[in-house]
Amino acid sequence: MAAATAVGLALVTDARSGIYVLAVTPSRVNEGDMVRVKISAGLRLWERIPLYVVRSDQALRPHACHGNGLCEPKVAGPPTRGPYVRIGTVSFRQHRRQVVSFKMPAVLAGRYEIAFYCGACYKGPGGSLIASPQAAFTVGR
Repeated sequence: MAAATAVGLALVTDARSGIYVLAVTPSRVNEGDMVRVKISAGLRLWERIPLYVVRSDQALRPHACHGNGLCEPKVAGPPTRGPYVRIGTVSFRQHRRQVVSFKMPAVLAGRYEIAFYCGACYKGPGGSLIASPQAAFTVGR
């Protein structure tokens, strides 16, 4: 099952098949404000998925692969520092669509996105970082 999930998520960039953000509200926040994120997964995933905020200009982006396909960036493991700031964890075991709320951490002002680390998205060690530029939001000071 994990292998099938990994292949499906690694080869498919259509948001309805992978993990994606439906909406972020409000669209402008400050440090300490509550942020609501509507998220979904096209597949039921058994592992817990770490969530991050990342500045849009520092988010890793999909790259060309498998001829004319697109693959999410592969990383050695969940980010622990740098531009990816951990905000929580989500599970898609029981519900593939849900709302996650978090208090906006202290970050520099700018455009931000929600990102996911998916360990099941690649066969072998590591996983992928999936950002959500379509649901970017602004952080002020």
